[in-house]
Amino acid sequence: INSHTSDRYHIVWNYGYSNSRYYTVQVTESEGRSGAGNTLDGHSPVNIGDSLFAYIRQTTTGALLTDRDYNVVASAATYDINQTWHLARQGDGSYVICMPQTWHYWDITGRVYEDNTNIQMYQGNGDEAQRFFIYNIIGHYYFRAAGAVKTVDVNLYTGNVELCGEGSYADHPDH
Repeated sequence: INSHTSDRYHIVWNYGYSNSRYYTVQVTESEGRSGAGNTLDGHSPVNIGDSLFAYIRQTTTGALLTDRDYNVVASAATYDINQTWHLARQGDGSYVICMPQTWHYWDITGRVYEDNTNIQMYQGNGDEAQRFFIYNIIGHYYFRAAGAVKTVDVNLYTGNVELCGEGSYADHPDH
């Protein structure tokens, strides 16, 4: 699936199959998304499989999400082990995303569900701060924090992976 947008602040990600036999999961960042329960703009989470290894790539820059010193950042695509993610579906339909060689997971720092909160790597603990729902909305995929109506975003100035949502693009055009 290839998706495009004319909005310069709306970075398009999609889901496909890469040459290296790993999936590439690409997700569109949110702009003013709302939801109640497990929905996002009225959409239910999707099931992309129970367990898969993937690269997560920002299509605008070609950068891959990378574990750099226990922090998730977007960096140049090298397809090395620090850019290979394991996504495992949980009983509630959310996913945990971990680095297979360390078994550290995406984790919302301090369990603070606010714009610009960092996504760090942390040992698995089963907390909702380590679970993310995935949505397909009009051909675009979104990662949403299980504990809030915030989606995963990349700060285009710093490359840092953070939470963003609820109309914050108007206030934070660097995402």
